[in-house]
Amino acid sequence: MRIVIVGPGAMGCLIGGLLARAGEDVTLLDYRPERAAKIANAGLSLKTAAGKFAVPVKASADAAEIGAADLALVCVKAFQTSTAAEHAAPCVGKDTTLLTLQNGLGNIESLSEVFGKGRVIGGVTGHGATLQGIGEVVHTGTGDTVIGEQSGEHTPRLEKIKALLDKAGISTTITTNLAGAVWGKVVINCAINPLAALTCLKNGDLLREAALSDLLGKVAVEAAQVAQALGIELPYANPSEEAKKVCTRTAENINSMLADVLNHRPTEINQLNGAVAKAAKSAPLNTALTALIRGLEENYLRQVLE
Repeated sequence: MRIVIVGPGAMGCLIGGLLARAGEDVTLLDYRPERAAKIANAGLSLKTAAGKFAVPVKASADAAEIGAADLALVCVKAFQTSTAAEHAAPCVGKDTTLLTLQNGLGNIESLSEVFGKGRVIGGVTGHGATLQGIGEVVHTGTGDTVIGEQSGEHTPRLEKIKALLDKAGISTTITTNLAGAVWGKVVINCAINPLAALTCLKNGDLLREAALSDLLGKVAVEAAQVAQALGIELPYANPSEEAKKVCTRTAENINSMLADVLNHRPTEINQLNGAVAKAAKSAPLNTALTALIRGLEENYLRQVLE
């Protein structure tokens, strides 16, 4: 199977590296030619619990040069989805399936608008990863990976992709409740990501201070209540407990929002807490966290512009 990974960030490099190491034909699609060239020349450095591995992999910034893939796996930031879809269009042929494993809400819809609903399947992953440099990724935590059709059907292509990911060591299950899986991950991200970004703490350290741990649980509960008001069935009964389990499982992870803040980059706050607040009649905690992260972004992005 010809696989294109759209986005060489932490998760793209982790999944791409694991698939390539399992013998799959993997190409990373980047929008920065110089970074793509470096990855193509040096390959990926993949540090996991099993050891450190050098993984040769193809990479390019020219989607037309790559050509049509069997599977395009989208791993860019949520606010980059529409732009990435346009860039990746030459990699999407008549038989290409697109799979998004991104954070946040709206990614499936954005890809479906460009390529058609029937080509796009969705998913979430609980794996944690951190980039230490271009193409240098550390696998910081394991978790469940879930994929599903928008229609809720259990299809042969889901089975094929599940087998592919399982072979690479990414244990995967198929869901008939894709919206529940996506919102389930969003609830957890809403609780963990902005609090880590505001405090500059790793995921596990958020549980060390009782008041902070309590706040994390309350944010998860509030986001879960929004999902439930929309008629979405979440994949767990206790959102507070689930968020804290994820913190423990990915204790050493510098999560994506914290990494963005530390590097003075835009975050996914609008697609996480901001999207939850927008969908709610009232979500004061998620609204407050959205405002705080936006204020933080405005401060350092203004400094960059100045």
